Amino acid sequence: MIMTSGINNYVAPIENGYISTIQRQEIEYTAKYTTPVEYNAYRQRIEELRCLPDNWDGYNASKIDIETYINSLAFIDCIDTNILNLLSETDITPTPYGTITMNFRKGENVVSVEIGKKNIGFFTDFENLEDLEIESENFVANHLPKDLEKALNILEDA
Repeated sequence: MIMTSGINNYVAPIENGYISTIQRQEIEYTAKYTTPVEYNAYRQRIEELRCLPDNWDGYNASKIDIETYINSLAFIDCIDTNILNLLSETDITPTPYGTITMNFRKGENVVSVEIGKKNIGFFTDFENLEDLEIESENFVANHLPKDLEKALNILEDA
């Protein structure tokens, strides 16, 4: 959804009284691209996981740290809506290691993604196709590893 009506007329008060031209351009840029409503459940679930304390499972599980939280939100932002529809918020879960897993499902086929402070990994469990996996790769915001992108596309087409 693109929201442009009236944004050029918006002037927010700040310390010196009004926003600068650069600040106005930043507002215009960020206001044009909004997060679709369906993403809110995923963001809310990730926020719930972020609030878990150390030892949340009673077996010394690590809490979700801020980098993992931010990376998980950035990951959600990278995913196409059609693929994101294959993810249920109940399939976003914490691990005892302080990472977050997201299991995308279509029928019996699954792509399981694990996101941490600095790394991302995944494996697939495809019913009639060759499985793919990456044990660990550096996480880069707004960029999916090629093999993960391939796996998610295979899942979508399954």
